[in-house]
Amino acid sequence: MIRRSFAFALLFLIINTPLLAQSRRLVSRIEVRGEVPAPLVISQSALAEGRAYSDRDLDVAVSRIAKLPFVFDASYTMDGETLIIDVHAMTRFYAGFDVSGTELPHAKTTTTTGAVGGGMRFFAGSGGVAEVTADRVLADSGGGRFVAIHYSHYGIAGTRFFASAGIGHSIINDAELAHDPKWHLTVGYPLTIRQTLTASASGEGSTVSSRRNVNVRWSYDTTDDAFFARYGETVNASPSWTRFDSRSVAAFDLDATKYWAVGARDAIFSTLEATSATNENAASLTLGAGHNFFDWAAPAGTRQRVEVGLHASRRRVENASFETAGVTAAWTLRRQYMNVKLSFSFEDD
Repeated sequence: MIRRSFAFALLFLIINTPLLAQSRRLVSRIEVRGEVPAPLVISQSALAEGRAYSDRDLDVAVSRIAKLPFVFDASYTMDGETLIIDVHAMTRFYAGFDVSGTELPHAKTTTTTGAVGGGMRFFAGSGGVAEVTADRVLADSGGGRFVAIHYSHYGIAGTRFFASAGIGHSIINDAELAHDPKWHLTVGYPLTIRQTLTASASGEGSTVSSRRNVNVRWSYDTTDDAFFARYGETVNASPSWTRFDSRSVAAFDLDATKYWAVGARDAIFSTLEATSATNENAASLTLGAGHNFFDWAAPAGTRQRVEVGLHASRRRVENASFETAGVTAAWTLRRQYMNVKLSFSFEDD
């Protein structure tokens, strides 16, 4: 028994030595510089004054801020016991392009999906963010033009809680792509620097048909960037319940991605995705590599990345199984006023 206890203690020390060896800094004060309200930034960093953090803790916390949809970049420095966070916001008027294509050689078809649009965003008070958006949805079977208004509030009542809501309606709805109106509501809380819990509801409907969805998500994230990650890992677990008219479907989704940095600009990554739903199960594995066309050590007005990945998937519906494999190439461009992502996938069964 003594030997076994000693072995477990030794194993614990071996595993946790890198963590225990990390130096910790006392953060007595947090100062925020930039256009984003300080209470919003501090609440979403999950940091607290008067506590000690390792350099890795601070890296992850500031990366949390950089991943907010209205933030272009965030960095930090220490001045004694004062943590200074510099935040660069996206411009008030912005545009977004996200288009993907898939070629299926056996079916002799090529499909295109995505959205092109933009919006106007402004900060309201110490934690509010209001937006008006207009988007053109692209789909081979039809598309549509949608306008929506959104409001998000961070640091509710001086806590880490945040919430967002929005409602939209189509201007042009090609081939009845979606029903009107569309709405969403999300409430979340950063449990720790690395973990976030969110609950959301969304829906769309008319007098003819409707859809309602409820989703709970637990996220673990230590990556350094939402668009150009080079190291760290993400894990997301999400049960959901969807009702289509009179039919209900329950599902559980799990995805995990690990990044390994190679040199100053490159990374390799692996992603595992799995879904379990009523009468259907699916899983996929992706191995890929990415290259950033900029240096994090120098200011960059334009950031670009290319990725190439090999993926394989298996899907089972009742008693039938389907297996596919393919290759995906993607290009991402980001500026303070615009996000662009173009991707193409070639799949074969």
